Amino acid sequence: MFDIMNYAEKNHVEIDVRPGTNPVVWEFFIRDRQLDIVQFTQIHSRELDRQSNPDWYIEQRCESMMEAVREARAARNLSRASGM
Repeated sequence: MFDIMNYAEKNHVEIDVRPGTNPVVWEFFIRDRQLDIVQFTQIHSRELDRQSNPDWYIEQRCESMMEAVREARAARNLSRASGM
């Protein structure tokens, strides 16, 4: 099973998982408090039904949201470095 708590700790974010209403199975929110940004996605039942490994699929969806957070972090670090 995808370890959401470990993933959040490793990436220094908060992850909130909420059950959705049909056809949405889960709603995922990834928050970076330092940047004050939130990434959000919904996972539909039809998406999970097509997966041989639903945990891997959920992890990949979280990873795609984390890419946006990483890009924002990199942009912040770049602006800090160029501002010095």
